[in-house]
Amino acid sequence: MLKRMLLLAAAVFVLAGATLFLGSYYLWPLGSEWFIIGAIVLVAVIFEGSRYRPKIDRTAPGWEATGERFIDPTSGKLLEVRYNPENGERDYIEVTQ
Repeated sequence: MLKRMLLLAAAVFVLAGATLFLGSYYLWPLGSEWFIIGAIVLVAVIFEGSRYRPKIDRTAPGWEATGERFIDPTSGKLLEVRYNPENGERDYIEVTQ
């Protein structure tokens, strides 16, 4: 929800900035600032999601179930924790009942 709101606000800033920059001679400094701020927020929000997700090879051998289960507070789904003792990675998979 927050990500969508930030994307919408950034898009509004980019469009308003471009309109002010191109539409009025006296408002181009304000338009350029709005455009730059909106573009920075837009790029940051788009690339933020991929930055913090670990690259886990779930097909590698050696994964063991730890017995830990919990309900994910963001999705409300039941997750199970798996552990790979070879490299120390942890993985969270959805439990289908």
